[in-house]
Amino acid sequence: MKYKYLITILIMCLAAGVFAADSINEYAGTTSAQFLRIGIGARPAALGESYCAVSDDTYGVFWNPAGANRINAVEYAFSYNKWFSDIGKEVVMASLPVKSTSTVSFGMIYLHVPSMVKSDIYGNDKGKFTAYSMAGVLSYSSRIHSDSFAYGVSVKYLQEGIDTDKAVGYCLDLGGMYYASSDRFSIGASVQNLGSKMKFVSESFSLPMTLKTGCAYRFKNNKALMLFDINKATGEDIRYSAGLEYSVYKALALRGGYNTGNSFTCGFGIMYKLLFFDYAFVPYGDLGYTHRVSTRMKFGYEVRHKYPKEEKKTSEKKAEKLPSGINFVYGTVVDIDKNPVENPTVRISQNGDERLRIMAYPLNTYKTPELAVGKYEIKVWKTGYMPEIRDIVITENQEPLKLDFELIPVRETNAVYGKVVDSENNALQNVIIEVFQKGKKISTVYSGADGNYLTPELPFGNYTLRISSENHHTERVKCKIERGRPILINIPLAPLSR
Repeated sequence: MKYKYLITILIMCLAAGVFAADSINEYAGTTSAQFLRIGIGARPAALGESYCAVSDDTYGVFWNPAGANRINAVEYAFSYNKWFSDIGKEVVMASLPVKSTSTVSFGMIYLHVPSMVKSDIYGNDKGKFTAYSMAGVLSYSSRIHSDSFAYGVSVKYLQEGIDTDKAVGYCLDLGGMYYASSDRFSIGASVQNLGSKMKFVSESFSLPMTLKTGCAYRFKNNKALMLFDINKATGEDIRYSAGLEYSVYKALALRGGYNTGNSFTCGFGIMYKLLFFDYAFVPYGDLGYTHRVSTRMKFGYEVRHKYPKEEKKTSEKKAEKLPSGINFVYGTVVDIDKNPVENPTVRISQNGDERLRIMAYPLNTYKTPELAVGKYEIKVWKTGYMPEIRDIVITENQEPLKLDFELIPVRETNAVYGKVVDSENNALQNVIIEVFQKGKKISTVYSGADGNYLTPELPFGNYTLRISSENHHTERVKCKIERGRPILINIPLAPLSR
């Protein structure tokens, strides 16, 4: 696995270091396939085209292919841009998570201009002609060993035509991502359009190679996202961009950005269930302005079922209907205040290897496909919350297993959190968790109804946790607080012998 780390680091260093070079400007105006330099997706456009360190949706493939590893459900996307002089551009894309840690994406870009009058050197009318540019893309992204590093590779087939002449070419995009342990800060870098020249008639032109690097930060309440990018393209000076996204409501996000290439940009995004609609307004000085619209639709394992209609409130509580089938797990995900946690990720592992990854749907409910007999680990997480892990056993012809999760919001950074259970993995309530440092008690907390606990923020250093409960053996656990991130410690307590 070491060589994959080296590849990721190399890409980041390459993208960051080459920006200082100015010699590339000698090729200004000599490249082909200029349509590749037009940003894809309304969300990145509204953010000033600063998207290299996020790229967590299908459109992100065109900004940094490594970011697609964060796509946790089948996703389809369509984008339309209306440019100057009635030039149109459409993008159709699809992404498919595979092997739990990887994503495959594919699609097509098509740019076209209205038909124009064709004439000879004497001005005689020779009919009409048109021009177009298109690209087909196949992309692969995967996490490396842990969730901290990811890489991505895209292969593109290019074709441009004007009247009866056309040119064909091929190119690669390479990308790398680093995610901080808190999942709030990320760094990305990519090298785009590495490939062959395109030949029109008798003359060949290079592709517009582009180098990108950037960083992104999500604020603690997970409502705001701040981004910054640096771009260097063949024939252009270094370009800087910054963007800010703020979620006013769960279903509405406002966006703004600045790009040294086209000044200020703005837009918004609307989410309805698993449908995403984005709009961007992008000015181009004296040339005018453009409108960009894009949509995405996510499909989880349950997405093909219709949303259940809201039931009328009655004085009698209806009995829970048990799903049909065998050997699967289902349940809901809420926070500590019992509010739904929308669309968290559910990962199923066996013997340390991930078997599948799904997104809770609709809203905060999940259901796995049928599982083979054996022991499994289920991990549920979402950005802004501490993950929760449970161990289960699937037996032959087992009835559906209902397993609900309660996630703790990340309110403290240098904290210890986890769950206290008995020898049969049942949650223990009101367990005393005492925190000691150098023999001095620092803090005392108690486990909640679901066995979860969370200490207050602790300074860097070594600590001992003493966990005690009536009718159970007392346990002591040592831990070290460092790097400003919470530590997960799940604690099993053995019962006292009778």
